[in-house]
Amino acid sequence: MSHWPQLTCTCQVLGVKLLGASVYEVRLALPELGEELGFHAGQYLELVLEDGKAVPYSIASAPKKDEIELHILNQEGGLSEKVLELFNSQPAVQVRMAMGECILYPDHLDAREELLFVAAATGFGQMKAMIEHALDEGVKNPIHLYWGVRAQEQFYLKYLAESWANEHPQVHFVPVVSEELENWEGRSGFVHTAVIEDFDSLDNVRAYVCGSPQMVYAVEDAFLEHGLKEGRIFSDVFAYAPRSA
Repeated sequence: MSHWPQLTCTCQVLGVKLLGASVYEVRLALPELGEELGFHAGQYLELVLEDGKAVPYSIASAPKKDEIELHILNQEGGLSEKVLELFNSQPAVQVRMAMGECILYPDHLDAREELLFVAAATGFGQMKAMIEHALDEGVKNPIHLYWGVRAQEQFYLKYLAESWANEHPQVHFVPVVSEELENWEGRSGFVHTAVIEDFDSLDNVRAYVCGSPQMVYAVEDAFLEHGLKEGRIFSDVFAYAPRSA
């Protein structure tokens, strides 16, 4: 599987819109750099700010020739306000791409194993890129998406995940809310607990996880205890926040 070199390039800002729950979709046009610029589903980029600081964001779209999509949670008083102001005020931005090894390798798609995607909050963006790529490639592997949030209003693209499940019989979507509410009739609790409840064993699964380091390592421990094979779980957390020896 080929990897493109990391490049810093200028991307035109195509649009910024609110998806819901303070999450914004940002669309960027990729420059025409031939075969030198590209990315794999599941990778991330770094937005280069005016002061030179780099801010990582998962690419929330499957590989395309002309544009990419980001999902940005706007937190009042946080760096995200500055980032969104940049996207709204500038016609183009500098990005460095692409990074990350939590990706769908070709042998993952050719295998008979089930594909399990576990996301917390805006971690859905990374899962979205991989699931859309898998569907574009005509993958017939069973695909399971478990998306965990605190409150149901934070499912900012729930209709999209539901459409995958409705249109593709191999796709199964399970939304999970950690704070059980009277008006929520779905699953509640920890998102990885819902997975354990639904699978007798994870011995025939490849798992992709996006969330905080604490969440990812809790998922890893629970899944390994439930039969997941070593080397069958993938997350960017393993690279940027490795467990101490």
